[in-house]
Amino acid sequence: MWGTDGVCKLCDARGGGGVWYRAVMQASQCRLAKAHRRKHITAFFKDFENQVAHSLSRLHAIHALPYVPDIVGWVATARPKKSHFGQVVSIDDVDTLPDQINSFVRLPCVCRSLTTGRREVRYCYGLGIDPAGIIDQFPDYGENLERLSREEARAAIHKLDKEGLVHSVWTFGTPFIGGLCNCDRDCMAYRMQVGTGMMQVFFPAEYVANVDWDQCTGCKLCRSQCPFGAVRYTATQDKCQIDPNLCYGCGICRAVCKREAITIEPRQTPFKWQRQAGRRARYKVSLNPCQDPRSCRACIDACPSRVFGLAPQRTREAGVPAADYAVRILTPSRCTGCQACVEACPQHAIAVH
Repeated sequence: MWGTDGVCKLCDARGGGGVWYRAVMQASQCRLAKAHRRKHITAFFKDFENQVAHSLSRLHAIHALPYVPDIVGWVATARPKKSHFGQVVSIDDVDTLPDQINSFVRLPCVCRSLTTGRREVRYCYGLGIDPAGIIDQFPDYGENLERLSREEARAAIHKLDKEGLVHSVWTFGTPFIGGLCNCDRDCMAYRMQVGTGMMQVFFPAEYVANVDWDQCTGCKLCRSQCPFGAVRYTATQDKCQIDPNLCYGCGICRAVCKREAITIEPRQTPFKWQRQAGRRARYKVSLNPCQDPRSCRACIDACPSRVFGLAPQRTREAGVPAADYAVRILTPSRCTGCQACVEACPQHAIAVH
């Protein structure tokens, strides 16, 4: 009945969907005691941005090839399931998470540090891993931890509902859950799965949203809120409706509905993610080394296609803040040749051909 990690085998078997996280959360502290899991989390914080920047550029090149992406995508999706994958949590289920852990910390977002170059945004939450001192050893994250009570955490999370951020729990050595992320289009997982459609790294909730047409006034607030394009508006009937094939069950559409016309219901049919066809880069983007890119970020802010990112060039060392940041080209095929980055760069370090 029980697996080698001390949790029911049924929970382990359901690690790719369902509401498996409810039971797993209750045994997370036992799982964290495993030495290999601590090592996994430490490696994540040491080199996340650098590894993702390197891997993403390679995946992006492969994505444009015929046939190959299907094989590579399958392998690339299977590997995170064993180490680091996400599951969308509805706005109802996320309310129960603070009651199941003994430590809740808010820290600088690792994804947005890479995609926007900004570390002041705080949408990442560590679940139960702070007492182990894992995050504290890395100044980029540990010096800025905010330790929250259960009620403070619950209030902070629900404040993000109306900002349109999607809640998701993430494993660090599956099925141990160590993080709660609140994602939008700047999130790395969103860009890989929804933005570019290269690979699936997180799974939808086991719910879908539904609109009551008797209450809907066609204001379209829900449509503007949904990051997955699941809400559609029909002008003929002046109503909104939600496509269950595209809905991730996050519930943020319900958070902004002023008529309480949206409900969250159990998913009836399995969600099937579809890889998007890749495209070859039409323009070549060249970067020369620049001075103090972490303070500048001009190209990152100016690019409407989100081609660039910012990452350390070497692995972090415990107790030492990363200092060797560099601008990285993450998704070159998305470049439209608009030259906005060239015009914005004060050091003339970018060329687009």
